Parts: sequence; C-alpha cells; structure tokens
Amino acid sequence: MNQQNSSGSFLPFAAIFTLAISFGMTWFTISGGHHDFSGGHNSVAPSFATSMNITANAINGSISLGPVDLPIWLIITLGIVGILLTLPRIQQASSAPKGVPIALLGVAALASLTTFAISEIQVSSGPFFAVAGAAMGLVHAFRPVNPVPTEQNA
Repeated sequence: MNQQNSSGSFLPFAAIFTLAISFGMTWFTISGGHHDFSGGHNSVAPSFATSMNITANAINGSISLGPVDLPIWLIITLGIVGILLTLPRIQQASSAPKGVPIALLGVAALASLTTFAISEIQVSSGPFFAVAGAAMGLVHAFRPVNPVPTEQNA
C-alpha cells in the first residue's frame, strides 16, 4: 500500500467513529417551562409539568425534515452506511454511482443541522458529533478515485 492510500484511509474510519459516538450522546433537551401546559379554561398547570425536562437521544428522539420524521438512530445509520458505500468506489472495487452515498450523507448532515435551528430546544453534544462525522464522510466521498496500479512488463 502506498503512502497516499494509507493516509487517506483514516478519514472514513474517523467519520464512522464520530457518528457512532453521537449515537450514545444526548441530542437535545426540551424544557417544560417553554410550553403552555395549562390546558385552557383558566386551569393551572401542575407544578411538575413546568419543571419537566425531556431529553432526546438516538433511541427515543426524532427530527423532522419537512413532512418526514426521522428517528435519530436512522439518521446516524444512514451516515454510516453512506460512508461504507464510498469505500469500494474509492478503491475502484465497485463502479457504484457516487450519488447514493452522498445523498445518504447529505440527509444525515441536513437532519443533524436542523437540530440547531429549533428554538424551543437546548442542543447537546450529539448533533455536533453527527455533523462532524457526516462532514468527514462527505469529504471522503468527494475524494478522487485512486488509480489502480498496473504491472508493467519489461
């Protein structure tokens, strides 16, 4: 393996590792004080409802992209699968189109970035790691294909 191949092979594994770390992290917290739990008709909200916090992680959280609700675990999985699909193409072991892994990584990056746009939540560290992993995966996906060394008969 030449120096170019060995130095470039670290990036997809770092991206997969970063996405996998985001799986175990908290993604966001919704505080009860931000919502009206009163129920109308001049009723008073119970005291526990105003101090309640809901924490979302990869297992119980989801993010909406337009009309589609994507579970966070699916977003992370799409990113990891997108990176894995780039590996054979980069090494010229497959002629699969570049668009499929880029689309999967793009969905993972976009869904993770939308977490920062929601004003009612407090963002935690999970989306930061997911965006970083998806960005590294996109950089890897746009790398040029390594030429296959050919044997020269003299």
